Amino acid sequence: VFTSVGVGVDHACALDEDGYIECWGYDAVGQVSDAPSSAGWQTVATGAWNSCALDSSGSVTCWGSNDYGQISDAPDTQFEQVAVGDMFICGLDSSGTIECWAGGLYGTEATSPPSAAFQSITAGQYHSCGVTTSGETQCWGWNDDGQASAPDDLPSGGLICSIATASTDADGDTISYTFEWDVDGTAYTDADTTTYDDDTVPEDDLGGHETWTCTVTPNDGDEDGDSDSDSYTTACDGSSEDCPGTSCLQIFDDGYDDGDGLYWIDPLDTGTAIEAYCDMTSDGGGWTRVLGVTYGKIPRPSDLSTGLELASIDEGSVEPTEVGTFMDTVGATELRFECSKASHGRTFDVVTDDPDVVNYFTTDSTTLPSAPGTFTVLPSDNSYLSGMPEDWPSGSCSGVDVDGTWSHCYFATGGHEHSGFTTENKLSHHVAYVSGTYHFIAGAADSRWECDDMADTGDGEWYVWVR
Repeated sequence: VFTSVGVGVDHACALDEDGYIECWGYDAVGQVSDAPSSAGWQTVATGAWNSCALDSSGSVTCWGSNDYGQISDAPDTQFEQVAVGDMFICGLDSSGTIECWAGGLYGTEATSPPSAAFQSITAGQYHSCGVTTSGETQCWGWNDDGQASAPDDLPSGGLICSIATASTDADGDTISYTFEWDVDGTAYTDADTTTYDDDTVPEDDLGGHETWTCTVTPNDGDEDGDSDSDSYTTACDGSSEDCPGTSCLQIFDDGYDDGDGLYWIDPLDTGTAIEAYCDMTSDGGGWTRVLGVTYGKIPRPSDLSTGLELASIDEGSVEPTEVGTFMDTVGATELRFECSKASHGRTFDVVTDDPDVVNYFTTDSTTLPSAPGTFTVLPSDNSYLSGMPEDWPSGSCSGVDVDGTWSHCYFATGGHEHSGFTTENKLSHHVAYVSGTYHFIAGAADSRWECDDMADTGDGEWYVWVR
């Protein structure tokens, strides 16, 4: 049983449910006979003179022509997608970066992709196109017929109504089409009716949880034919309790954000919305706050149904396991730790998507994760702490090696005579620190207020975000 198929110019290859590849058709340069015989392949893509496949690790193997290095120049990158053109090949990795190789004839222009972050890629004869993570289509390569010039007249996120199957006329008359939009049953009067083969609604006109219906009517010059319609319901925009989003990132990605501030979300789809504070500007936006505390206000751990609301007013935190549930539900993969003090003018602001770090802070894990190389320092950061992760904390603590690790060994050894070293405080108590100098401690149970210092200066803000 085949699960996918790739079609080239004169040959094709299919992938079965066990990961075996079978090719057929024209075989001048081995594009059929040189296909790998082993199992376990994850995807196959076919072009003019080559085909390529990805194994379970994302490594690419190509066969067929090698006139321009299609086989020998394949990179060692682990890809998630691969696309094959005429004498050139492109791969898309997990970071959204596209890498192309080989070329020849006009294909050399197709091996210079733009630097945007992409979510998908496809290849033609001498050009390629991809969809960016923001939903924009970008193309590159040979452009003699405009094939590498993607349309840009529709704002990203708008609606397009187009003809899927053209009408026919018994007399052979030319057929035009009238497009009419309505939103929630009310005529959409901001767009003129047209006789083009498509019609659009720009993103700025879309609201949350609206049902848009496009009705198309054909006309042969003498009379109208039967109309047909289709509908699309937009996501909730988080602007009210009755229309919550699922996360700050969903609201941001759908274009409904109105800057930093409070939004309504229902991440677990419980039917009960809660308010969350969203950072829609830092590091690309879409951050949901799960801990927020200002100096002197002890963060009160609570479950997800109330925790985010408390965090929104700078007085609460969500327990690590609840954060883990939230992240799993909405597909979040990043944690961000931020604190600042006006008294010394420094800010600690780092992001991690390291699986070991995220797992530690969002579960009951007692395995302290390594710190060096596991986080990105944001532009707002000017702390000492972020620049010396190899010194977090240092030495040995209660028999636990803590050289260059996040958190505190007391979380790994079941607590200490000092208060606050319990699971629910992992996101606020000794998140990161260099012993005796620079700490991230937000109150916890022993009322310490330290941000890139080891002093109670009477001020400070501490936040934890997920995305």
